Amino acid sequence: MKRVALGKIKALLFIATFMSPLLVATATAQRICQYHFYGDLGPGQYRNHELGYLIETSLVKAHVFWNPGSSTVRLALYDHGTGELYDPRDRTGGSTYEEWIVPYYSYWSFYIRNLGPDSIHYDAYVEIIYEK
Repeated sequence: MKRVALGKIKALLFIATFMSPLLVATATAQRICQYHFYGDLGPGQYRNHELGYLIETSLVKAHVFWNPGSSTVRLALYDHGTGELYDPRDRTGGSTYEEWIVPYYSYWSFYIRNLGPDSIHYDAYVEIIYEK
């Protein structure tokens, strides 16, 4: 009887050991990519920072800081397939937090444009969250 009980315990430990990574992987069914983009833009200049192919319903979060804060910037997602901006937003004040939900599968970039009369320096921290 001791032998059977010990065998069951070993079997349960074996299963538990190999099941735990599976349970963790199932519980965290999201992929997250993080980027730090930065640079200088003169008046009217823009830059596309490539994010790659994103699936529909991917969430793109951006914390953006620029100096001088009196300048206005335009932020958007840029679709390389259509050549169009998705949901552009003009912001003034030196910092902002924005979120976009990707509407369809395509090759996307994070877009920033200086709309002000002075050159700016910017830092953008962009995070992409999408389901596997």
